[in-house]
Amino acid sequence: MPDGKYGEITTEFKDIPKEEPVFLLRAQDKIACIALMEYARAYKDYSGDMDGYARLLRIVSEFDAWPKKKLPD
Repeated sequence: MPDGKYGEITTEFKDIPKEEPVFLLRAQDKIACIALMEYARAYKDYSGDMDGYARLLRIVSEFDAWPKKKLPD
């Protein structure tokens, strides 16, 4: 389902059905790291997958290091 702001979101490696809702976070979003950290914690708690948790923490770190930050539109 296309987003009203960004339009259709496509992926390189796996297909997302057009009718499936998708939520996009950008590194410039000042509150994205908070949301991603909560997601990482929930992922760890529900899955027990420490490798996946570490991968998510790396993504949080990359977001945190992004130099330009602003509140979402």
